[in-house]
Amino acid sequence: MLNKIEAKLGKTKFGALLTMSGKIYSALVSYITLIIIARLLSVENFGVYTFFMSLVTFLVVVASAGSENILLSLVSKRKEKGAKYFQRTVLTVLFLVTIFSFLVIAFMLLTQGIIGEMVNIQNYREGLLIFIWVVFFQSLIIYFRALNQAEFLFIKAITPENYIRPTILFFLVCLAYLIGISNLKIISISYLLSFLITAIIVVLWKTVLFKRVKLKHFSVDKEVLKLFPQFMSIKLLNQASNFLPVFLMGIYLTSDAIGIFRASQQTTILVSFILVSVNMVFAPTISNLYSKNKLADLKAFYAKTTKWTFVLGGYISALVMLNSDLILNLFGQEFTQWNMVLIVLAFGQLVNASTGSSGYLLLMTNNQRYMILLTLTQVVSVIILSLLTVNVWGIYGIAVSVAAGIIILNILQLLYVWWKLGIHPIDAQYIGVIFTIVLSGIVTWGMGELFINQTSIINSIILSILYSLVFVVVFLKLGLTRAERREGFGVVKGLYSKIKR
Repeated sequence: MLNKIEAKLGKTKFGALLTMSGKIYSALVSYITLIIIARLLSVENFGVYTFFMSLVTFLVVVASAGSENILLSLVSKRKEKGAKYFQRTVLTVLFLVTIFSFLVIAFMLLTQGIIGEMVNIQNYREGLLIFIWVVFFQSLIIYFRALNQAEFLFIKAITPENYIRPTILFFLVCLAYLIGISNLKIISISYLLSFLITAIIVVLWKTVLFKRVKLKHFSVDKEVLKLFPQFMSIKLLNQASNFLPVFLMGIYLTSDAIGIFRASQQTTILVSFILVSVNMVFAPTISNLYSKNKLADLKAFYAKTTKWTFVLGGYISALVMLNSDLILNLFGQEFTQWNMVLIVLAFGQLVNASTGSSGYLLLMTNNQRYMILLTLTQVVSVIILSLLTVNVWGIYGIAVSVAAGIIILNILQLLYVWWKLGIHPIDAQYIGVIFTIVLSGIVTWGMGELFINQTSIINSIILSILYSLVFVVVFLKLGLTRAERREGFGVVKGLYSKIKR
């Protein structure tokens, strides 16, 4: 039955592959770009740069007005009703995005003096005047990505945000590196240009839609106005748990501390992009199955995707924790002493991966109010823990607070999905994945403690290979059903036969 559903949806598997590859490319290129920037700038200026990155990401949530989830939940329904209803919805959302973007920009410009006095960020006003315009451009990119995604146009959805923009920024930063420019202002302008160029591309790619629009017949979609406060609140609370600790560091600590923390936080994106990819592709599928009351299929779908999210997320998380010293050394020698920050944050992302698309299940099944409550619980927990620990443990306190917030949210989401929908991912294979991650980690850590005395690239490679071998062997035994093992071996055998020919 599950295969029939996927076949009916048509492009879902292709979208999953394209989205995953796009997220991998974006994460790796963005990460390499960040490393180059860290090498170009001082730790203090790197902290200023990453502070504004966090600020913009937070403001974009308000500016985008929940457009992503609104379009994902309404577009398929509106297209079934007719072109007039479809255009009314997408235009209403676009107007919301435009209005909220400029309200956010105006607010930040008017309050720049007040906020500048609150935070220990050098040249706050000058930096804000550059970064603030990213808010509008990124909101447009998100809007068009969600619109294309909702129509299963995955190439147009993924290419601008995950291929074009990271490549532009990488090129500009590499150019600055080769020329020898280590100026924070130039790097910041490069960041702005990458969003400006990408926004122009996404608008040009969708001009056909707006050529058919007749504004004189336009009317507001009232359901959009009803939904956007809920969806925006959820997104805002989600991002608040990431941004507010950084903002508190800007008040209580220094920009150096922000740079060190953000280097570790950005590293954990290598884990979180897996869940983001799954959510992007399967959100319309979740909504489709629920609207047709196919709960048995939805449960099987959720269990299957969660297991593979957990496998990939667990594998990458453990590798990050095992190689934390070496990874942070890429940013500079001064970052390596803070490797425990990276370990703590990576563990939080491992728990995030273990619950799969539980948050999107609640969002796509008309349980937005519960998600607001759960996310509010996370934000309050992170703020309280951060305030209690920032003056005692400094960066470590912030890292523990952020990781604790992620764990609290994901456990609550899992319990609520079980309670409201009767759905959970836990079965024998899920337990097998837990054993795989734990056993592989213990064996590799033990071997490292016994036989490897110092951190080096060669030793890290040896430990990573050992971990990978143990992980694969244990997972094949405990994490797969017999049918999955047979299918997997059949695929490998078929590939081997083709290569042999």
